[in-house]
Amino acid sequence: MHLWLATCRCLRRAGATRAFFSPVVVHFSAVFLLSAIALVPGHRPLFFAVVIGATALSGLTAALFATIQLLRHDWTQYKQDHLAYGLLPTVAYVALLVAAVMMRTENEFAADVLAGALLVLLLVNVRNAWDLTLSMIHHQAPRR
Repeated sequence: MHLWLATCRCLRRAGATRAFFSPVVVHFSAVFLLSAIALVPGHRPLFFAVVIGATALSGLTAALFATIQLLRHDWTQYKQDHLAYGLLPTVAYVALLVAAVMMRTENEFAADVLAGALLVLLLVNVRNAWDLTLSMIHHQAPRR
């Protein structure tokens, strides 16, 4: 019986790890990738639009996965976690899709939408990384 309970706790932690850590890595990687590609001069709008769109779709998948996991399991009692891990990254990736379309049509505000979406992702992920760090410290602290 004790082994079964330990296994259940381990599986629950593994699910929480996938739901929280993986999207943070994906979101930071998306910000870094798009920022690095934007610094290289001479891209054609079609190339940049495709890269932004592909990044947005993969990030949106990770954000939706995290949102579904948050709603399916009651890992967090705080509503701001649902906002920070689920809703805001989803909105940012939708904005990236809009930026990709705007880039393809050579809209003059495409870079502004791109920058805003990346800034939201960056700020949300700084918050989420801090939240995960505090959570790990809290769970590793000796109980008194």
